[in-house]
Amino acid sequence: LADGDLIQDLQRQILSLQQQIDELAAKSCDSCGTDVEWKGAAKIKGDDRDFKVRGRLMVDYASVDGDSDPLSGHEYVDNAIEARRARLGVEGKLQDNTKYKFEVSYDPVDGAIDVEDAYIQWGTAWGDIALGQQKVPVSLEEQTSSRYITFMERAAFTDAFGLQRQVGATIAHNADNFTIKAGIFGANLSDEEIDEGYTVAARGTFSPSIGNSDALLHLGASIAHSTFEDTGLKTYRVRPLVHQEDRYISTGGYAEEELFYGVEGAAVFGPFSVQGEWARVDADAPGGGSSEFDGWYIDASWFITGESRKYKKGAFSRVSPANPVDEGGMGAWQIAARYDVVDLSDLGAA
Repeated sequence: LADGDLIQDLQRQILSLQQQIDELAAKSCDSCGTDVEWKGAAKIKGDDRDFKVRGRLMVDYASVDGDSDPLSGHEYVDNAIEARRARLGVEGKLQDNTKYKFEVSYDPVDGAIDVEDAYIQWGTAWGDIALGQQKVPVSLEEQTSSRYITFMERAAFTDAFGLQRQVGATIAHNADNFTIKAGIFGANLSDEEIDEGYTVAARGTFSPSIGNSDALLHLGASIAHSTFEDTGLKTYRVRPLVHQEDRYISTGGYAEEELFYGVEGAAVFGPFSVQGEWARVDADAPGGGSSEFDGWYIDASWFITGESRKYKKGAFSRVSPANPVDEGGMGAWQIAARYDVVDLSDLGAA
């Protein structure tokens, strides 16, 4: 009988302790309101805020077959591998209407660490307002993340015309089937000038409904005006769509002011898609000279495994494999071709 009373007493104590533990756990959860999940990287999520580690690693191997130019001394890349994009950063939400993003990258050309995105964004009744280093709103290729573009390198004109992130302020309005974004910018954070000049830019897109849930149509246009003040004359130059190569097609220092404008279009029909852009820069040189430089491309792609390109806020976004490799599938496989042209030959007299 004594042993039976002891066992019952121990059971009551265990139940009491378990109840206290459950109450403490509930209080702890209620007080912190925080969850941790894993979606490719750690994400800490609360009731009105979250924090996520982000990054990417892309490795590229290249071999270029070409005859060396005895006049310029240029020799083509024979055998080269590089970390084409190696980035690490954080992004998150401070409140329901406040977001932030900060990311740095390794530059394989000069071995430096560069700042990519570094901005804070507020959602308002007029649209999303962002301050800091961010993409200038021009070009579908430029606005689509390097994680989601079809090819390893963007179209040639984005490199030739020097499209890049710059420090500035933007306001963007995103509706169901159209977007409008405009901003004013200084230079990139890596530029250290006492008089940086400025850029004013705007972009609009429209995605009309075509009555098919498996189809998409995208139309867009953008314009930007830039002055370079004391940063020196702008050079227009381009690589042959291989990042390990030099930009050996170059105008040399030429423009003190420019006007960029372009149009863009894309269509997606299930696993098939086509995309194209045309852009022009009207470049003004000191002393009255001016030139018109053009670039355009058209590409087509097909997911042989059946996936379809996704679209969000005027740009393409993540494609989810139907049969992921980490679940025993073969992943998503795509065949694509692009015809790409850039013309820097209209060099006016200064």
